[in-house]
Amino acid sequence: GGYHNNNNFSRYRRVTINQVGRGMGAPSQYHQQARRPRGVKTNRKAIDFCAPVIQHLRKRIFQRDARDRRKPLPVPESKIETEPIFAYHNPAQAFCTRYIHTSINKQRSPMYCCVWTPEGRRLITASQNGKITLWNGKEFNFDHVEEEAHPEPIRAMAWSPDDAWLVTTDDAGNIKYWNNTMTNVKEFQGHQEAIRDVTFAPTSRKFATCSDDRSICVWDFEECKKEHVLKGHGWDVKSVHWHPTKGLLASGSKDSKLKLWDPRAGKQVANIHAHNNTITTVRWNPNGQWLLTGSRDHHLKIFDIRNLQSFRTFLGHKKEVTCVAWHKSEEEVFVSGGFDGSVNFWLVDQPNPQATISRAHDASVWGVDWHPLGHCLASCSQDKTTKFWGRNQPGDTMADQYNLDMLPEDERAEAKMALEEKLRKDERMNEKRKAMLLENLRTIETNDNKSFFWDQAAIPGLRSADESNMRQ
Repeated sequence: GGYHNNNNFSRYRRVTINQVGRGMGAPSQYHQQARRPRGVKTNRKAIDFCAPVIQHLRKRIFQRDARDRRKPLPVPESKIETEPIFAYHNPAQAFCTRYIHTSINKQRSPMYCCVWTPEGRRLITASQNGKITLWNGKEFNFDHVEEEAHPEPIRAMAWSPDDAWLVTTDDAGNIKYWNNTMTNVKEFQGHQEAIRDVTFAPTSRKFATCSDDRSICVWDFEECKKEHVLKGHGWDVKSVHWHPTKGLLASGSKDSKLKLWDPRAGKQVANIHAHNNTITTVRWNPNGQWLLTGSRDHHLKIFDIRNLQSFRTFLGHKKEVTCVAWHKSEEEVFVSGGFDGSVNFWLVDQPNPQATISRAHDASVWGVDWHPLGHCLASCSQDKTTKFWGRNQPGDTMADQYNLDMLPEDERAEAKMALEEKLRKDERMNEKRKAMLLENLRTIETNDNKSFFWDQAAIPGLRSADESNMRQ
């Protein structure tokens, strides 16, 4: 007979499942752990990135291309049919404005940078007190912490392109190597002042760091040896990024200059007056042709490497831009964080933000990073929290405090009243926190003066930007 016809197994199954509830037979350790206190509701949000990938692998066998791919209907039942973002070829899918979870360290401290592990199973955050914390990539709960990772605040982290090594830097100018198991294998002094950014070469054999000492250093990874010191900026160098395929470095400084460098010869290639204030961040697009810059003048710009000219200026931040990140699979999508705690989502061909979370954090956003699959965004802030954001699912109303700005005027007013009533009735929330949230809701603009809106027929996160009703 088969496995289920085994008498011993059937007897064991009857005792542990049927008779334990009637007191016949001793409950196993599994059943003791599975029991929950009565009246305790467990509703923890989680994102399973395996299910959409499995759906995509199952369906693509019978599909020629996007013409055969069915679009999800705007009903909750269609959530199980959702596929990964790269399957839709739709940039609007990448607008992760749905709030998922807030993660806070036991010893609260401002979070300065965050980065996903290459396989996407964990998020790594670095704080002002020098600790490195790992968070689960599905349920977003605490996983592990390196108590004494750095003696000073950690300012930058970067994975090598071969996904084998993580490099971290701090305010004392120290550089540390970590392997995949988060074991520190090397530490040395790189600069005399704070290192603001670190970036790897495409080969993973070299990396570069920039510092408040006005210099950029090119290092040999294996020998931990300084090969070149690039000097030319007149003030603190805030950001540096290596070209994804070529031997070319881009750097931004407090002197408002954008410079391009040859890391092999150690010479400056181009000097561009890009902004009217400090350039806080520079990032190459994976296509290797676009260079994105953010500045304290509240603007973002994209430069074309082929003519070294800015072809688009993005307006939308009310305060300085603190961080940016390109999407992993959608070439024309990027996200930016602001000093006022806002997070904006952009398209290369649109000067205004296509989606925004105006109150994502209570303080400045210092770091943003996309999950390798692009379905989830992590942000860390001066308010000592790390938050996770996901794409909106079919049937989502978007009637929450983070998405109110994107609703039409009539729906926004109704959702605002419902949220205020819900907050007032919440007896478990801290009174100080409740007062702050109510104040944020009162400051939401109710007049129709936004630069973008989704029309009522649009499926949140499932329609392309061209089809959406966006007002410039």
